[in-house]
Amino acid sequence: MQWELRILVAAGLCALSTAAPTGAQVPNNPLTPPGQTAAQFCPKFIPNPLPPATQGQPYSVELWTMLGSFQQMTGAPPGLSVVDQKLVGTPTQAGTFKIAVTVQPASACTAFSQNTGPVTVRRDLTVLDAQPPTISAFTVSPDELPYSGGDVIVTVQASDNVGVAKVLSSRALPDGTGNSGFLQRTAGSDASGTWKMIWSLPQNAAATPVSYTFKAWALDAANNNGRAASARTVVVGAHPSAQDMKRLKPTTP
Repeated sequence: MQWELRILVAAGLCALSTAAPTGAQVPNNPLTPPGQTAAQFCPKFIPNPLPPATQGQPYSVELWTMLGSFQQMTGAPPGLSVVDQKLVGTPTQAGTFKIAVTVQPASACTAFSQNTGPVTVRRDLTVLDAQPPTISAFTVSPDELPYSGGDVIVTVQASDNVGVAKVLSSRALPDGTGNSGFLQRTAGSDASGTWKMIWSLPQNAAATPVSYTFKAWALDAANNNGRAASARTVVVGAHPSAQDMKRLKPTTP
C-alpha cells in the first residue's frame, strides 16, 4: 500500500494530511484538534471566532481557509461586505449577526470524507454598540417650592438604537453635595419611552432661598452615556422665621 504525504500551507500555517487509496482506512490528521475527527476538522475556516466590530467604525478582517478555498459569505451586518477575500466596511447596525461561509474543500480533504461538495461554516459576528442614548426631553416640576420643601417630579424622555438600559437623575446643592437615583419607565419601551422619579426636598431653615441643580443621563447595555443638554433648577424658599430673626438681630455699632 502506498501513501502520499501532502503539506498544505495557508497564511503561514501548515496542515499535514494523508491521502490513501479508495477503501483504505485513513488515520486522523496529526494536527486535528483533540476530540475531533479529521473529517470534522477539514476544511477549516479562519478566523474563529470572528473579531468583534464596532458600530460606526471601520472594520477589516482577512478571511481564509485551511485545506479549502473561500467561496462566499452571507448574513454580514449592514455596511460590511467581502472584497478580495476580506470582510471590510463600516457597520451601521449593532447586534449579533449569524454569518454563513461557504468553503470548497481541498482535494486533500476528500481523503477524510466522501463529501466533495461545498461546506457551510457558521460564525457569529458581534457589532458593538457605540451610539449613546438620546434624551429628547428633561423636566423637573415644580421649579419652586415653599420653605417647607416638598416633592418634585423628574421626567425624562429617552431613546436608543438598541434600547435604554438605565436612566438616572442627580440633585446637588450649591456646595456640590448631593446624590443620584434611578428613574422608572412609565410609558413606551426601552427603545423609546418616558422615565420618571420623585425627589423629596427638605425644609429650608435658612434665611435665604436654596437652589437645587438637577441633571439627567441615560445608559444603554454597552454603557454608552447620553446626557441631557442642560440642567434644571428648583428653588426652595427662605424660612420666614429665619428672615425675622435676621431682621431682629442687632447690628454692631
